[in-house]
Amino acid sequence: MGGGAVEDTRQFTISSVNGNTAVLGNGAVVNNWYGRPDDGRPFAGVPSLPPHFVARPDLSDPLKAALLAGQVATFSTDGLGGAGKTTLATALAYDYEVREHFAGGVLWVGLNEDANTNLDLILSSWAGELGLDSNEVGRLDTAGRIRLLRDQIKQRRLLIVLDDVWHQQHADLLGQVAGPGCAMLLTSRDYAIAQGFGEYNLMVGEMQEQQALALLTGTCPALVQVEAATLKRIAASVGYLPLAIALIAGYLLGRGTRHTVPQADLDDLCTRADTWLSLTDKTRKKQIREIIGLSVDVLTTAEQAAFAALAAFAAKPASFSREAAYAVCASDEQTINLLVRRNLLEEAADGRLLLHQVVAAVASERAGTSLSE
Repeated sequence: MGGGAVEDTRQFTISSVNGNTAVLGNGAVVNNWYGRPDDGRPFAGVPSLPPHFVARPDLSDPLKAALLAGQVATFSTDGLGGAGKTTLATALAYDYEVREHFAGGVLWVGLNEDANTNLDLILSSWAGELGLDSNEVGRLDTAGRIRLLRDQIKQRRLLIVLDDVWHQQHADLLGQVAGPGCAMLLTSRDYAIAQGFGEYNLMVGEMQEQQALALLTGTCPALVQVEAATLKRIAASVGYLPLAIALIAGYLLGRGTRHTVPQADLDDLCTRADTWLSLTDKTRKKQIREIIGLSVDVLTTAEQAAFAALAAFAAKPASFSREAAYAVCASDEQTINLLVRRNLLEEAADGRLLLHQVVAAVASERAGTSLSE
């Protein structure tokens, strides 16, 4: 192991937030930062930023400019999850200039692949955020709820975020509530949906190399002692994909100490990198599952059983309480905290837990294996 691998990556990482000012790891100050507001403006549903958030201004800055210009903007990928679409959209929702511009607040909904998602419930939730009477809203059909919301919004400046859209008809219907002072941001794995919906569409691909290294070392601080060439090879081997990088960092965090990472584990990852470097974007899903498997396989038998039990919970955007996790997984706080540290579970600012869709799929597979055994 050698030193000095990634000192300059601190420019991307948030170390603390005070009011509207974020302090980066290298001591630089960012003024356009807005924490979760407490001024009564709509903001429900907006996720928390991950604990080791890494800024990606090459993507967020042009989208921010489009939103401030009142355009319908979209983040999309070509079918791959874990590229960071939701995190990028979340960062924009917290951005100080965005929040100041859209003085009416933020309406956010996380969708999923269920074609039968109850859009009336979403419209009712938005109506509640805007202070409308729930009884009045409940008497209306879908078209009536849209008209009521559109009339209420009128000239308000709102940011409306449709996250993880799988079906064009969902975006088309929910988009009808927007008034002339609104901007809309849509994220989707389906490039065709994003392209057809947005005036400004940006493909979310790999992180820049320095951003990927910042995520690795921010999640697993001991990696700052590792040779830069080794970290670069590992990051490149997973296509600089944020989810894969966070999972690898969580895996290494669990294998070593705060200050060291076992050389044997780094050697193993470098050996796997020889195969991973030849993968295409179309085969990344299989690779991410393999990385999740690495983290799960080094858990104790009881911890693996707790992970498999997570299959009982719905994936994001759904969330669940720690108490529910303790009961369903037959585990304690220490085990759940371990899964969070390994990035196999996510924890929101309010303490509720979430499962990434790919991690949920692996948990379901593990649950099936456990049952068959």
